[in-house]
Amino acid sequence: MMLLREKRNFTRAKLQGMRVMSVIAGNYNSRKKVFSEILEHADYKTYEIQVAGRTLRCARVFNPALLAKNSKTWTTLADIQIFELEDPEGILTSIPKHYATNMQRLESFSITWTRVKSLPVELFRQGLKTLSLPRNHIKALNGIEKAVDLSDLNASSNLLTELPKTFGQLQNLTTLDVSGNAIRELPVNFGSLNQLRTLDCSCNRLAYLPDSIENLTELACLDLNNNHLAELPETIGNLRKLEDLRARGNRLQFLPNRFDRLVKLGSLILGKNRFEEVPSQLSNMSSLRMLNMRENSIRGFPRAISSLKTLILDSNQLDEIGVQLLSCSNVELLSLENNAIRLIPAGIDRLKHLRVLHLGGNPLDAVPENIDQLEKLCHLSLKGTNIRTLPTAIVRMDSLSLLDIDGCPHLTDPYLRKELKENGIAGLRSYISQNPPSSDLILTDRRTVLPRYFDENNGPISDPNNKQQPTLVHQGNRVTIFAPLSNSVNQGFAGAAAAAAQQTADQKVLKQSKTTQNEESRELKNLDSIREGKSEDGYSLDGDVAYGTVNKSKVKGMDQKPGSDEDEDEPLDLVDSGVLIRQRLDAQDTESGATKRQSHI
Repeated sequence: MMLLREKRNFTRAKLQGMRVMSVIAGNYNSRKKVFSEILEHADYKTYEIQVAGRTLRCARVFNPALLAKNSKTWTTLADIQIFELEDPEGILTSIPKHYATNMQRLESFSITWTRVKSLPVELFRQGLKTLSLPRNHIKALNGIEKAVDLSDLNASSNLLTELPKTFGQLQNLTTLDVSGNAIRELPVNFGSLNQLRTLDCSCNRLAYLPDSIENLTELACLDLNNNHLAELPETIGNLRKLEDLRARGNRLQFLPNRFDRLVKLGSLILGKNRFEEVPSQLSNMSSLRMLNMRENSIRGFPRAISSLKTLILDSNQLDEIGVQLLSCSNVELLSLENNAIRLIPAGIDRLKHLRVLHLGGNPLDAVPENIDQLEKLCHLSLKGTNIRTLPTAIVRMDSLSLLDIDGCPHLTDPYLRKELKENGIAGLRSYISQNPPSSDLILTDRRTVLPRYFDENNGPISDPNNKQQPTLVHQGNRVTIFAPLSNSVNQGFAGAAAAAAQQTADQKVLKQSKTTQNEESRELKNLDSIREGKSEDGYSLDGDVAYGTVNKSKVKGMDQKPGSDEDEDEPLDLVDSGVLIRQRLDAQDTESGATKRQSHI
């Protein structure tokens, strides 16, 4: 029992071997006690690096217990210029004063992942240029203004609620990262940091920015993600060198009127805000290359932004790809996923430089045939849409290397997805070329395939260019309607889509009739061979009919009562029913030579 209670083991790799030490949890008071027996040279290392022609002495300490005030280790560390401290056991809660006084030449100080809450004022002195303090428990930076040479400060992921009022005195600061704190406002004199080039204030609680921010004339990168900003100051337009602005996860509804004065802005991220349209000011910004406004409430795109290379408007409320959006002629990546777009306009071919197009999650039901005019398109995503088939234009898109049609429940040909998954885009092209989609059939719901000339309320109507009527086949209490059949059956049904236009023989609506259970069972035995592309008579089925679903139980037994326990919808290719009809009609034509056809299902 004692062994179970007292086991706490850890292992440390040594320069001259490995020593495993066990410590009783109840007596483990400090890390100094544990490591006092360890060889000192194994718990820190010193080395030199060359920077801009200078030789800098560096030290990395793994055991804070070695740095006691009177420790002999300080003799070695006295002239260190770059100092890194690790405290994996979390023994330190503050940095002792003698750390600073014993290293008079210190230029860079780094401590990460500790429980340190405060730093000695003596550390903030002239000569210190880099201060790296990420992921600690620091609550304040009092006295930091004395580090007048400081150029790089990283105080991310601490417990800061504010910056000192004297913070603006750090006029040599070029990089500042205070992300991941709880800062509510920036000091009024923050604009005095006129050498600042990179500012990261993300993941704080900023409700506004001071007007003095306009004085940060050297600022190139500004990260304001995940704050509480309801607006940006008008003075932000004076940041003439700003190239990258990120303000995702705020409460912005509009941009300042002078925002288009940011003449060098190339990347703008405004996702997860409250915009209802793409700001019109952006159309005047000739340097803007990337715009990300996903997860807003955008309904309109009022003015084209011709300079854009990347446009991301996912998860908004767009219901069309409008003329102004299509006028962004230089776009290479366009992502419009999870909107309310129902149609890909024919004008999509105006985006001649488009390489990536994401349209997943929209209620699209078709892809235009001129999609092949996008000669540079490499990636097309249609996942989760309502498309029924793919255009034959896919065959001609040599640049297309990635196509996503997952989660498209209305695909009339289930083999499209199967072919793409098993043989890739090359296999899909081959399949479509051999099985072109029928233009005469449209899918209206899970169970019914309608000819193009069909009124869902009044039933079949005449094709204005062809007097033929559609063929109705009753299955139990359901009706499946097929486009008019032709004599192409004897030619293996190849090219049925083209042959349908040449049909001249009048056809009458097939009469509903009953069949026995044995006849239907015999016919259904051929389904497997039909799916492989051959009927029982050897006819090819390439590209002849569309696919859908019917009630398999009705095919197996027509005498089954609707609403019974066995009356469950199971997917069955409509091609199966269509082929059986064609086989029966062909057989009767051969035997009788008559023009009347009757099928028993």
